[in-house]
Parts: sequence; structure tokens; C-alpha cells
Amino acid sequence: GVYSYTVKALNSCLTEERLSSASNTAATCVGSTSQATLSVSPTSIYRGDSFDVTIVDCLAMRNDAPYTYGTTIETINTTAGFTGFKTTSLAPDEYAPTITETGAATGTFNKTITTTSDVTDSGKLLTLTTDTISVYYPYASPTTKTISVVVDPCTNTPKAPTGLSGSVTGQNVTLSWTAVTQNTDNSAITDLAGYRVYEKVCAKNKPNCTGSDIVADWFLRTTADSGSTSVIVEGDQGNLNQRIYYFKLTAYDTCGTPEESGYSNEWNETN
Repeated sequence: GVYSYTVKALNSCLTEERLSSASNTAATCVGSTSQATLSVSPTSIYRGDSFDVTIVDCLAMRNDAPYTYGTTIETINTTAGFTGFKTTSLAPDEYAPTITETGAATGTFNKTITTTSDVTDSGKLLTLTTDTISVYYPYASPTTKTISVVVDPCTNTPKAPTGLSGSVTGQNVTLSWTAVTQNTDNSAITDLAGYRVYEKVCAKNKPNCTGSDIVADWFLRTTADSGSTSVIVEGDQGNLNQRIYYFKLTAYDTCGTPEESGYSNEWNETN
């Protein structure tokens, strides 16, 4: 690996030691003179995201004959002895950019690579929605690191809850439903945040519930967490025997702007 060093001077005063500022930085490689390391971060991304590549190649620090790399800035995929770097996907695609050393004799090469779904964008690595990216540098040990491309859950919408039903005890209504386990594309939902329960209240014996018969039109009454399949609500717009309470619910996820499902079936206490 590459180790960097600085030196500070210390005086010999007994009453008060004084330390100088740091010298210039000197770096050296420890290990095989041809050793290189390859690292990537992060190791899991969504398509369209970027990842960072860091290569530390000790060869770029050598200044012993016949090498003169220690006095020049090298470029991977341009300088002889530093070629062969590439990134590949299962799309399939190959992207092999140049990477310039951060400074003479640093031996360090950094690159940010962005993925894309655009087949015409030659400055990025084309990937599938789910993919495995291979990052390769022939002088590194190991020569290859991988990055997983996974589906962004925020591109999916939960399916609507089903089986909404209820029961009445006094002035309380217990609502129950079937848990949502999938998105609308039938993939398993992994980011369900919970359920939103909506309520509408109408005058008694006014099942058509229009105009002045509406006591309270649809509004968000309460929420339930992702592990719940029931909730108890109290009649909040008058006694149950004087009103018709309607309910429906949705599922929503944990995205910054939550994706909300369509509505479940409706249920009211006259059902």
C-alpha cells in the first residue's frame, strides 16, 4: 500500500517545547514494487447512480532506473504500463475511461463512473435495471471488484389493499383488511410504510350521499403501520346510529415522496 509521511522539528528547550509546522509530504509503497489495489464504493446502486473507483498503483511512484514515473503524472488507459482498466455490465456494455493520477508520485487514481439506461450515452456505463458491474484493473490484486445494480423501490407502487371489512361495537368501528405484499408489477414489496384510512360520513338513510347529505366528504382519518391489518376508529361525526360511515384505505411506501396505492374496496357499517 501507499504510506505518506511528514516531518516536524522539535526544539530542546526544557521550559517549553516548540514544534515546527509539517514538512512536505513524502509517499512510498510498502509491499511488492508492482503491487496495485482496486476499491469501489458503494457496492450496491440503482441504475442512473454513480460509483467511485480508487486505484493505488505503486508503479506510478517508482523513480529507480529504468523507471521515471515518480516525477510525472500518469494516466490509466494512456500511459504504457497502466492500461487495461475497464468497467463492464450485463447490458452488455463496456466503458473504459482514462483516469489521471492525483499528482506525481502519489500512485493514486480516482474516478467517478455514472450508470445510465440511455444506449446513446457513451460517457456512462449502460446497465440493466438489475445488473452486475465488473470493475477490472489487470495489475490489481484482486483484479476485479463487483457492484450490484438493484431496482429502486421508489419506482414501484404498492398494490391496493383488498378485503376491507368491518364490525361495530358501540361507537367504535373495527376495520380489517388483507396485508399488501406486492407492488403493482407483482414484485415483492420491501419498503411498505403503512396504510392510510379514509372516511366519508353521510346522513342516515341517505345511501346516495350527495350534496347536503354529505356530513364530511372523504378525508384522511388515520394511519396504520406496515405490520397492521386492522385498526379501530371511533365515530367522530356523530353517533353511528345517526350517520352512515364509509371507509376505504390505501397502502403507501417509505420513499421521500411516498408512492400511494389505489383505493381498496369501500365498506360502511350498513354493509
